Amino acid sequence: MNNVQLNDDVLGLIVFKSDLHDPSSSLASWKDDSSACSWNRVQCNPATGRVTEINLAGLGLSGRIGKGLEKLQHLMVLSLSHNNFNLLLHLHFPTPFRILI
Repeated sequence: MNNVQLNDDVLGLIVFKSDLHDPSSSLASWKDDSSACSWNRVQCNPATGRVTEINLAGLGLSGRIGKGLEKLQHLMVLSLSHNNFNLLLHLHFPTPFRILI
């Protein structure tokens, strides 16, 4: 493994991804040996290097939205529209926060 720090953003997204079915391998870049800021569909604050936006709209994903996302303390926008998620747990996100389903 590289010297990439496994911060809360990486760990949270890896846990989140593990509960998903990704038929098109759209999230193949989401690996724990690289920075989450280099992953497809993830945007980060350039000053802090923390995840601020995830756009998974229209990827045909299915599965469970679990608590892994709660580790993303700087997440401001989560776009999940046009997918087939079967469970959205009561999650606690920082304010202000927008979820687009």
